[in-house]
Amino acid sequence: MTAGSSASPPLAGETSLQAGKPVRKQFARRDQPRLSPVEAARQGRAVALALQTFSPAAAVAFLNTDQPGFGRPLDRAVESADGLAAVENLLTLRLPPME
Repeated sequence: MTAGSSASPPLAGETSLQAGKPVRKQFARRDQPRLSPVEAARQGRAVALALQTFSPAAAVAFLNTDQPGFGRPLDRAVESADGLAAVENLLTLRLPPME
């Protein structure tokens, strides 16, 4: 390097990738297949309804927790239109009365 150069050499133990060059991110491969557009729409509908009914943390807990005699609501909603309807019905039972 020359005295006027602004780039500094890598420090001891540092590779050229760590010395300011961009690094490509490596993403983990999915173990499960992606949802179809229809399944994703049902999932989105169930999440939106849960968020209208509960706080965000309570909505996540509700959707991901096995409900007695029902199963996991998010799984039920994704698997079929009837499952989504069952989740919608379950959520309406949990709504406070309208005044």
